[in-house]
Amino acid sequence: RITLRGTVRDFTGRTLEFLPGAGGGMQSFPAAEVVEVDTPRIDSHRRGIQALSAWQMDEATTAFDQALKEEQRQWVRRDILALSVRCALARGDSASAGTRFLALLQSDPETRQFELIPLTWTAAPAEGELVTQGRVWLSHSLEAARLLGASALLGNPQHGAEAEKELN
Repeated sequence: RITLRGTVRDFTGRTLEFLPGAGGGMQSFPAAEVVEVDTPRIDSHRRGIQALSAWQMDEATTAFDQALKEEQRQWVRRDILALSVRCALARGDSASAGTRFLALLQSDPETRQFELIPLTWTAAPAEGELVTQGRVWLSHSLEAARLLGASALLGNPQHGAEAEKELN
């Protein structure tokens, strides 16, 4: 294990781009080989992590939403989005989780957090906002969005056939 000090320029599902503190040129490392990145966090980001750790999902979501407004580093914003997906899932808000996940995926199509995709794994029909979002997702250009929409609407009497067609 090697520890490096410097500035992370970007961190995607593919690579970590790093500018060493000693004045060297830009270096690139495969993301799969990166064990940990320790970086300063803004106050709202830290508050969100603390609230998430305490299982206070509403407070965590509020803090993460504030952090997304304040944080300028795109790679850190992706981590905040991933944390906000976790909060939405914990609150049972699949529509918000899906919307946040798709924002993460659009920012990094090879996201390291793809396992957070909030697919619906029950036969119970979706209700309310999830039906509305599911219909939007079914017509999205991103395959992952269509998969989200199909999983949300598969058990829905009105949209199940369309969802099944998309899955096939």
